[in-house]
Amino acid sequence: MFEHHEAQGTRAALEAFLHEYRITFPVGIDVRDEGQRLPRTMQTYQMQGTPTTILIDRAGNLRKQKFGRDDDMLIGAEIMALVSESAVDLPDQVADSSSGPKSACDDNGCRIA
Repeated sequence: MFEHHEAQGTRAALEAFLHEYRITFPVGIDVRDEGQRLPRTMQTYQMQGTPTTILIDRAGNLRKQKFGRDDDMLIGAEIMALVSESAVDLPDQVADSSSGPKSACDDNGCRIA
């Protein structure tokens, strides 16, 4: 997540950075709603700052949220566990507004519902 786009410059500056470092995966620019201190994603997921790791399963359920650095091997294992889950392995409960944010994921990534 590229949060501080005002401080970093323009969208063109971000595109140049991504090109220079050969970053080909999607990078989102978190928008700030007028009058809000925090960007929308940080508000929705009640993030304390960066880095924050968020893992979302195939059904769009928030399965992990951790503020701070985590071990790369642990994150890799958690991602593999989620990727290897079949539809029958997914939790019975679907996230609702009382249990946290909803999200939807597809081949293009995840979005907040």
